[in-house]
This record gives sequence, structure tokens and C-alpha cells, in this order.
Amino acid sequence: MQKPKLPADEVIRQGDVDRLRLTTDPVETLFEQVTRLLKTVTNVPITAFSVLDHERQYFKSIQGLDVRETPRDISFCGHVILQDDIMVVENALEDERFSDNPLVTGDPSIRFYAGIPIRSPMGRKVGTICAIDRRARKLSDEERAAMEDLRGVLETELVMRSAAITDTLTGLFNRRYFEQIINYEWRRSMKERLPVALVMYDLDDFRDYNDSLGMEAGDAVLRQVAEVLELQSRQQRHLVGRHGGEEFIAVMPATTRAEAEGLANRARQAVAALAIPHPRSALGVVTVSAGIAMAEKSTQLRRGYEALVAEAETALLEAKSGGCNRAIAAVDLYPADHDEPRERSAAS
Repeated sequence: MQKPKLPADEVIRQGDVDRLRLTTDPVETLFEQVTRLLKTVTNVPITAFSVLDHERQYFKSIQGLDVRETPRDISFCGHVILQDDIMVVENALEDERFSDNPLVTGDPSIRFYAGIPIRSPMGRKVGTICAIDRRARKLSDEERAAMEDLRGVLETELVMRSAAITDTLTGLFNRRYFEQIINYEWRRSMKERLPVALVMYDLDDFRDYNDSLGMEAGDAVLRQVAEVLELQSRQQRHLVGRHGGEEFIAVMPATTRAEAEGLANRARQAVAALAIPHPRSALGVVTVSAGIAMAEKSTQLRRGYEALVAEAETALLEAKSGGCNRAIAAVDLYPADHDEPRERSAAS
């Protein structure tokens, strides 16, 4: 068996998967319609819209199998995203890449496979649409054309999704959609009794930067900072969006206070390491400050995510009031036996 290699653009590709929320949102009607239609057109028992996500392939939509994911290193789809055209395997038992693959030798006993890569609006191959049969066969010209047409449907949907959820300047989630993410993660934390953290970032003395160098230079800085914050969050599989102006916010489900503070400080240091000259900053370079808020107890979670956002904003203001390039965490925001937040602590 040959394990699929990682694409050369894997880090950026994975970022598109995360940005489009292809592995976290619930079942969606259009994707279900596409895979059902492909199943009808090709007359195969199994069809799927498969997303390659870190070390797994996640089935955003699947017909004919009751499974949501499989390991990426045994996936056929992992091979598909390494090419541009449809990949057809007429008989997996006769293909050295797959003949001893557990998906071939065991359930679901794949023999025929046809998959075509699906690109994000940014041009990265986020997954595939595929047709699978338990018997060897060929792909007809009509079936090939249908797969290409359905790829167009999926890619058009991803373009529309991207436009609806993306901040046009930075490419991060926009505020409206990010608030939906926070609400979704909050409800999940409530249900599963998991901690959740927020980090709010703000560029230090950014108005002075714009006044000195102009709005165009300021926009370029926002894009650079957004890229750094997204990279830091992506490495921990957290999500970051633009809150407005020069503010950004990261949501971190199932995260401890120490982990949240660690992320905030790594991000803060990474922005400073860009060494973007700032003529009116005490440090001489562009920096960010951060406010960290946690909800760990059921009493805190019951207050709602808006309270957590407000606490992050308060902690951020405290960080900025004490100077630039700082991170401050609000500790035990809403203890079970107190109505007021306890004393906040600084994170260096």
C-alpha cells in the first residue's frame, strides 16, 4: 500500500479547510443533494464529498456508508488531491497503490474508485467528490462529465460560502460569521461541559501608524498580522476572525487557561518578530496586545458567550492601558459563589 504524500501547499491548504468550516458544520442540504445525484448518475453503492483534514479524511457528505471519517494515510482521496484530473481505479486489487489497502481487503471492499479534486475559492484542493463500487468497472464518458459538472456545483458553493463568511481585507472570518462560530462552540461546551477560551487582540498605537504612513500601509499591516494570528491559531486547531478595525478574536474550545495564555503570548511575540517599523511606537515596531477570557465552570457557561467577549475586551483594555505588547488574562471570571470577577493577572 502506498500512503498518499502531503501536498507541497499542505499548511495553506489546511488553512482553507479550517476557514471554510468544512469539518465542523453539521450536515448540509446541498452537499447531500450532490452526493445523492452522483450516486444516481453513476449507479454505484457509495458516493462522498470527502475533505482531507490533518490526519483524517472527513466525509462532509456520504451515501451508502454509515461512517464520518477514516485515516488519511489509507484514503484514496489523499492521492486524488495530488493531481488535477479525475483519478480512476478500475480494479483496486490490480493497483499496487491500493491492492493491500484495508479499505480494499476489508470493509467496504473497494474495487472501483473515481474521484475528482475540489478546490477552495483560494485555489487549494480541500477534498474530492468520489464514486465507489464493490465491483471492478470502468468510468464512462457521461459519468466523467457528470463528475466534472458536480465539481463545479461544489466549488461554486464554496465561493459563495467564502464570500459570506470572509473579511475581504484579511481573509479571516468576518465578525458576523465568527459570532456564529462562538455561539456554536459555546453551545457545544455547555452540552459537553468543556472549558472554552477567547483571546482578543488589538494592534498597539495603530491610529498613530495610519496617521504616519497612511491607510494603504495600515491595510498591509492588518493583512500581515492576520496571517500570523491565523497561523498560530491553526497550529492548535483554533479559529481566529476579524472583530473589527484593528481587533481580532480567537475562540479556543476545550482549552485550559494555560493553553490560552500560551497561544496569546506566542502570537504576540510572532507579531513583534515581523519587525514592521512603527515610527510612533515606543518599541519601534508593530505589536499587538491581548485580553484572555475563560469559561470553565457551568455557572460561567450559563452566563452566555457575550459575557465572555465582554471580559476579553475588558482584559484587553487593561493590557493596553499598561503599555504595548502585553497580554492579560481575566482569572475566574464568574466564580460560582461570586457575582463579580476576581482580580485579574498579567501574562508575560
